[in-house]
Amino acid sequence: MRRRVPLDILKEQHEVAGISYAVIGGFYGVLLAFVLVASWERFERARANTDAEANAVGDLYRQAAGLPGETGPSLRQDL
Repeated sequence: MRRRVPLDILKEQHEVAGISYAVIGGFYGVLLAFVLVASWERFERARANTDAEANAVGDLYRQAAGLPGETGPSLRQDL
């Protein structure tokens, strides 16, 4: 390739390729940041849902003590 294409033309192509790689790398970095933020938001939403469900089960467990007869202990055992 070097015998058929002069060195100055190859240097021009290397400069263009370098700029192209820099632009593509910048876009890739921005895309990666968006994916990271979206994943983190889903993780936080899942954690909040888990906390809310755990609190709801704890509330039911404590309130089951006030139910009459065998209903309260049975419900507490199930929870």
